[in-house]
Amino acid sequence: TNKTRKQTDRRRATTDRSDQIRSISDPMMPAGGRPRRHLRRKLKIGFVVGKEDGDLVRAPSIPEEFWAHASLLDEEKDGLLEELVHTDVAIWWHVRSHYSSVEAELLKGPEDVTSENLARNDVNLLLGWDAVSAYMDEPKNGPKMAALLRKPQSRIWPPASLRDLCDHKGDYLTLLRDRGVPVAPTFVYETTSDEPSSPPLKRRRLDGFAIVSSEDLVSSASRRFADETLREARRRDWKKIVVKPSPSSWSRGVETFETNDPQITPLLEAYYDSVKGSKQIIVQKHLTGLEDNPETRCFFFGKTFLYAVANASFPSSNSSSSSEPSSSSSSRSSSSSGP
Repeated sequence: TNKTRKQTDRRRATTDRSDQIRSISDPMMPAGGRPRRHLRRKLKIGFVVGKEDGDLVRAPSIPEEFWAHASLLDEEKDGLLEELVHTDVAIWWHVRSHYSSVEAELLKGPEDVTSENLARNDVNLLLGWDAVSAYMDEPKNGPKMAALLRKPQSRIWPPASLRDLCDHKGDYLTLLRDRGVPVAPTFVYETTSDEPSSPPLKRRRLDGFAIVSSEDLVSSASRRFADETLREARRRDWKKIVVKPSPSSWSRGVETFETNDPQITPLLEAYYDSVKGSKQIIVQKHLTGLEDNPETRCFFFGKTFLYAVANASFPSSNSSSSSEPSSSSSSRSSSSSGP
């Protein structure tokens, strides 16, 4: 009948469209025929590493070329620490050793972090080296590396938007504060990147001679930083301040100042000149409690608390082995009441 014929035509048309869609989405499945033999390839993951700290872990059977040097834990010691490696290298080795479906490539920053190396992987994980690391090695290379890591062809994880937030202390501190998370009292000084590195000197003439005062020799940018910092600190009644540049890490450029120091202005000016090139300078009220309660980093997966790592110092005089890292960690199950 006409009705049956129309239903048959609709089914045939639907089948043809399904075959077309399948042939586009799955090239191994030709339209209207048997699937070709599926050739599975390994997932290619690049592990970008470059940690230089003393937090070491054991990586069983890892080749000697990756072992950490004993001087990381004791400057007076020499030689290698058997199977002890940096945590970023240990993650690469674990994946390489336990996941046969993954082709794990180790990329050491900065020499291995190139557009060619990044593009050949399906994803590249930034573990121990990134644009901030490049900036700390050589400030002028920081923007170049940041631009490379932002390219879609570089296939970097975490994504650029999250990395940019984490790389700039002032931005994430402001975000946390605005979301109601308690943070140390903070003032973010935005540096001016377009000012000349050697500003012209202000001169006044007296009887035909050019007179340059000591005040004229001071960079206008450093004076502006000192003035605004002191104005804000005194307005908030901060007796002692902590300053740190951004981007940075590993406490580089962190200094403390007494706001009532008679030499505070030239000290702040000198500090500004020492971190010239930074995008931000973070100024915070000095919190004495950190001397007794060290920095503690809490790690979450989604909203589930996993573990915490706290900075701590351990005496080395009575220890028989120096292979322990200089930080302590504690973990709790996800059923606990929180950090």
